[in-house]
Amino acid sequence: MGRARRSIEALGALAPRTALAPRTALVRRADGGSTEVPVEELAVGDTVLVRPHSRIPADGFVSAGAGSVDESAVTGESVPADKTPVADRAAALADPATTEDSGRVHAGTVNGAGSLEIVVTHLAADNTLARVVRMVQDAEERTSPTQRFTDRFQKVFVPGVLALVAVLTAVGALSGEPFTDTFYRAMAVLVPATALGLGIGPAVLVHEGSTLVVVANALRLLRYRDRT
Repeated sequence: MGRARRSIEALGALAPRTALAPRTALVRRADGGSTEVPVEELAVGDTVLVRPHSRIPADGFVSAGAGSVDESAVTGESVPADKTPVADRAAALADPATTEDSGRVHAGTVNGAGSLEIVVTHLAADNTLARVVRMVQDAEERTSPTQRFTDRFQKVFVPGVLALVAVLTAVGALSGEPFTDTFYRAMAVLVPATALGLGIGPAVLVHEGSTLVVVANALRLLRYRDRT
């Protein structure tokens, strides 16, 4: 579980708190100027300037500029995706799910060499990465029946096997039996018990390693929900 939780924390850390500096994002004003505001204060409809090679601070769509965006942190695709402005800004803002992939951007992805202006479509607490992190955390907190059985079984099985091996060793020593015979008898119990323990182990490992699958499926589910 520790490894899985560390993976979740690392995923959450991808969502930047700021666009240009650790605490601020550059928002385009109606008069053509710009203002630095905390990322947490970004509102739907704000236009944010994303400079080259900086992380995109919020989910949104491209309203001006063109270039490539590294989306590997979110989609797993290693090839940067080309981004161009959307044809109808009003329609994209009214229904972000209809925005083409070529115009859509996600928080936590990295802008390429070009400057982009993006229009925010989701608040910081509801962007793609935040929703994926919440879904993964919910999945990790729900324990499967197999995992519950394994936890209960291990609490009894492991101490029981060790106690039985100790008893067999003590009985052999007290009875004057040769140590080799006592040792072999104890190992005859311990080795099959270890094999049984190894048989249970993969279930735990699958549960631990399921984080990546959960993340990928969560992202696919979010994209499907956005389109339906």
